[in-house]
Amino acid sequence: MNDEYEVSLLSTKFINKYDMDKTICRLIKFMEEYKKLEFQSSSETCLLTAKDFSQIFVDRSFNNDTYFKLDKKIDAEKEYNEISYKISIINKKMTAEEKAYFSIVFRDMKTEYVASNIIGRSRNGLKIIRNSCALKIAIAFNLDVLKSETIIDE
Repeated sequence: MNDEYEVSLLSTKFINKYDMDKTICRLIKFMEEYKKLEFQSSSETCLLTAKDFSQIFVDRSFNNDTYFKLDKKIDAEKEYNEISYKISIINKKMTAEEKAYFSIVFRDMKTEYVASNIIGRSRNGLKIIRNSCALKIAIAFNLDVLKSETIIDE
């Protein structure tokens, strides 16, 4: 990484344009879904492809439900990998404290009390770190809510 480029927290002026309560709520729902995908996927899954397409055949003994389950598993695996890749890119744009906060609170779903003990900040001192971290992720996944926006609950 270039030494001139310094990763920093988002400014309070920038953060104040957003409804952080709604943004964080949407982010938590998103991370819960991500967590489900994580448990559904396995990195050991490997699909083999044939070089000669004439050797590919459909086993008609499977019922449609089996194919549907397989399709869902493949889709979940793909979505999990895409989200994980995007999170790894966002992670490079976070400060060390934001990375720690993200890992503890959003990914591992532990309390802010635990985060404050590990990071070494008071719970009030974590507010700017939480808001900056949450907003960086929310903007990347289009989960951010401006204060002037009205959203329909999903």
